[in-house]
Amino acid sequence: MLYLASKSPRRKEILEMIGIEFELLKNSFDESSISLLSPKNFVLAVSFQKAKSVVDQVEDGFILGVDTIGYFHEEFLFKPKDKIDAIKTLSKLRNDRHAVFSGLTVLKVKNYEIVDSVRTFAKTKVFFGDFSDDLINKYVESGKSLDKAASYGIQDEGSLFVKKINGCFYNVMGLPVYELNVALKEIGYFK
Repeated sequence: MLYLASKSPRRKEILEMIGIEFELLKNSFDESSISLLSPKNFVLAVSFQKAKSVVDQVEDGFILGVDTIGYFHEEFLFKPKDKIDAIKTLSKLRNDRHAVFSGLTVLKVKNYEIVDSVRTFAKTKVFFGDFSDDLINKYVESGKSLDKAASYGIQDEGSLFVKKINGCFYNVMGLPVYELNVALKEIGYFK
């Protein structure tokens, strides 16, 4: 059985879409306890800690931990603190590009102990076009920006900001499916 250590409805949606059976476990890990390293190392560290935080709930199986952030001119773009923060983030991303990093950890657990682990990451470049302040305000007022890294969702009206991407679409949503497939094969989830 695969256990998803996440509160993200988008990760749940992606796993359901690709037909992987899983159970949801809410992790209790506080991301702010990790120092801001490089974006790659940060998401790898957080994804590992999220997965590790639920090991005591899994007797046997595989645990998936994932973390996604935006990164813009050496600035980490987490979920916005509030609507004002979301407006500021979207305004500065306009007519520019940023990167979305996801770290992914799969733990193999036997008798509540980690017996194997695989960690990987994905990076997608996202290019924003030009758009009005009205569009930003309307999107932020909808509330959809508040629970997403970099203040937008590529799968909802936030897609109106996106001119093009270079990399995995699902990574921008929060779960890079190709990297997930490779990690699950490597750890023995897929026979």
